[in-house]
Amino acid sequence: MPSKFDACPYCNSLQYEVVLEVLNPELDTYSTLIGVTFPPPVCYYECSSCGLTYRNQTFTAVEASALYQSAYRNHILKKNTADEYFNKVIGIPAAESELDAKISHLNSLIRGKSVRTAVDIGCGVGAFMYKLHASNPGISVFGIEPTTDFAIVASSRNDTEVLNKPYDGFDLSGYDLVSCIHVLEHTEQPWTFISALNRNMRPNAYLYIETPSTEDIVALPADHDRFMSPHNYLFSKKFMQARFAETDFAILDIGYAGTHRGKVDLRIFAVRK
Repeated sequence: MPSKFDACPYCNSLQYEVVLEVLNPELDTYSTLIGVTFPPPVCYYECSSCGLTYRNQTFTAVEASALYQSAYRNHILKKNTADEYFNKVIGIPAAESELDAKISHLNSLIRGKSVRTAVDIGCGVGAFMYKLHASNPGISVFGIEPTTDFAIVASSRNDTEVLNKPYDGFDLSGYDLVSCIHVLEHTEQPWTFISALNRNMRPNAYLYIETPSTEDIVALPADHDRFMSPHNYLFSKKFMQARFAETDFAILDIGYAGTHRGKVDLRIFAVRK
């Protein structure tokens, strides 16, 4: 049975506004993969106290582990091998590529800064790492990826080390840049994840985060994949600015960015003080 929330997962407030009721939750691809049912209504609540937007029903830790062991990534592959999927992603023309748009944005942020080593947490097949290095040959790229097949491809296609494990708070002091692309929304407590990065990154290192935003509620239909079961949270600038203010990070750039497929991501670039 899924976990249900009325109290805010961050501040425990019981005061909230329903900001989205998910349509057709019984057709949720990801819950179907592991045989979990979310009884309606499945909603996103916005906490009236801290402003966090959270899903009222999520996977238990056991269910989430079952999903992310292989089913989630296998669904993404859509009958391709992990190696074929890598080729597909990096082969999208730049004008149509959301990956190229991310890299272009990040390059504008790190230009003129001392970045020689970068690690991508949740790197998938390593396409982000590949494009980052291709546009910045002086940056050595590394990855962290819990799905074995993806980690193998990411390592081989980038000729680099990729740790085949989840990020659970180990040392990151060897890297000038840490990236987390669509990771936070999958975590149980993203604020704890950010705190772990804060403890384990070295001073003057940079952090780049991209995650689904609350702007998607207006931009997308209520049965969109963006609102399905793996996404525990949707983030606003205000909420994330407040969480970063509790850390040793200084935000250098934050904003919403539309994608080619009509989604609206929240992008954050920060430096560890």
